[in-house]
Amino acid sequence: MENWFDAIAWIEQDDRMRDFRQEDMTVEAMTHGMEAEVYKLSSRQQSAVLKLWNRHSRPDVGLQYQLLLMLHEQGLPVSRPLRWGRDPNGASALLTTYDGTELTKVNTATMTRLAHMLSSLHHMQAAPDLKLRLPANDDVNYFFPAIHEHPDLDRALRTVLMTTPVGHGHIIHGDFHIRNILEQDGKFTVIDWTNARLGEAGYDYAWSLLLTRIYISERLATSFRAAYLSAFPLPAEHLEGWEALACLRWVLLHRTGAVPADDRIRARARGILSGNAHLTGYKLEL
Repeated sequence: MENWFDAIAWIEQDDRMRDFRQEDMTVEAMTHGMEAEVYKLSSRQQSAVLKLWNRHSRPDVGLQYQLLLMLHEQGLPVSRPLRWGRDPNGASALLTTYDGTELTKVNTATMTRLAHMLSSLHHMQAAPDLKLRLPANDDVNYFFPAIHEHPDLDRALRTVLMTTPVGHGHIIHGDFHIRNILEQDGKFTVIDWTNARLGEAGYDYAWSLLLTRIYISERLATSFRAAYLSAFPLPAEHLEGWEALACLRWVLLHRTGAVPADDRIRARARGILSGNAHLTGYKLEL
């Protein structure tokens, strides 16, 4: 489609963006996942990021727009939403501010900042009308899709859930890790809010911790753990249970090819699995 951007039917938009036209911009493809394409749009006055989901993915982009607007207005480090709508094929589109490039270098200070960003989100209270719209149930089916096709994981999951609470009292990101952090002029911004919902802060933290342990290092994961728990204390008796849930999710995603893994990564994951008391006795194949 020649005028693909101008053909998008915008449902909500920032008034300052009404003159943002395709004829005035350059378009650059950015790194994206399987469900959506991402583009950097640049004009003489400003840059923005367009996320265009494919027709088979049906996220509630209007909800994402409202959530980002609320978080941005309350000072959390998120991209400011500019527009959302649908293209002529019915695919959802979200336009946000451009906030830099993917974070690539991390150290103890970086991990401390990220832990405080996540804890600030968990401290946040959603506005009543937004809270009613955020999904807040059936987390097992959402984060563990088709787990019944993996009987060993299914048994382990149900055992862990017998002693590990999974509440819905906090806004969670659902996939908080360094590839969803942008950096520009020393400022960090959290992106990719597709999995945002009312959920269990302990699980959200444990997923971030696990990804740090597997893909970065145990040393920096220790820094992340200490900073987060200092800012958002969690019941010590449930920490290992939430970490077990994170491990089971990672194994499930690994089996479906949804997470990167080589021999070194798999060795790290096996070490973490064997060290979790909730998973003792389960021989989970990677």
